[in-house]
Amino acid sequence: MRSRVTSFRVRSAPPCGGHSWQSILAFVLFPAFAHAESKEADKLFDQGKALMKDGKFADACPKLEQAEKMDPGVRNELWLADCYERIGRTASAFKQFILAEQRAVSLNDERDKVAHKRARSEERRVGKEGRSRWSPD
Repeated sequence: MRSRVTSFRVRSAPPCGGHSWQSILAFVLFPAFAHAESKEADKLFDQGKALMKDGKFADACPKLEQAEKMDPGVRNELWLADCYERIGRTASAFKQFILAEQRAVSLNDERDKVAHKRARSEERRVGKEGRSRWSPD
């Protein structure tokens, strides 16, 4: 009985033009994951917006925060800033309006003017609160 030796060739470079199958799979699947996350962010945004319209700002802010983390953008930043303003988180609102303004400017988005105006308004309020809280008077 004769034993048969089968040889195989070991390739030093991965197949597919130098890309591993994992990187190709990630490239193919990433848009699907990004789309699913974007849909979830839109769902959270819609829930937060509905809660704000019902006057439930304390419940709306966490939804809008999650939406902003999942899908950062001018729309989410502006709504989150507005929500913070309505629950008295003036410094957080100011910061969020500034972020929205910066993003809008970088995207040449016309909402930069709204964000700028609201940020200046919050800046005055933050300044007044700071002076009244820490002034020696």
